[in-house]
Amino acid sequence: GSGTSITTGTDVANWVIVPRAGKAVKIFIAAKTAPTGASLILDIQKSTDGGGSFTSLWSSNPGNRPTLTATSKTYSSTSFDTTSLAEGDLLRIDVVQTGSSIPGQDLNISLLALLKNN
Repeated sequence: GSGTSITTGTDVANWVIVPRAGKAVKIFIAAKTAPTGASLILDIQKSTDGGGSFTSLWSSNPGNRPTLTATSKTYSSTSFDTTSLAEGDLLRIDVVQTGSSIPGQDLNISLLALLKNN
């Protein structure tokens, strides 16, 4: 395809601001072009100090980070090490690994969070 190939890197997209306290419950990934040769591995990092530092939502079990296995276009999981989100927290995306033959293209990531009513 003629889409945008995924590349590894830290802080690869605009940060997302958590609008209200709650908890992360499920993550979804979809790619128009699946990675091949190796899996595509992502990480979502959370900052509680305005972007001064970030910590993975899978810091205890990095093997549970969101992973599109080679030739897969979709992924979802409810496995997180950290689920708590506070109003004003920042979320960033890191790409840890891409496919070795085709990295994967046109990635969409959705984080489902249950937000508290005030």
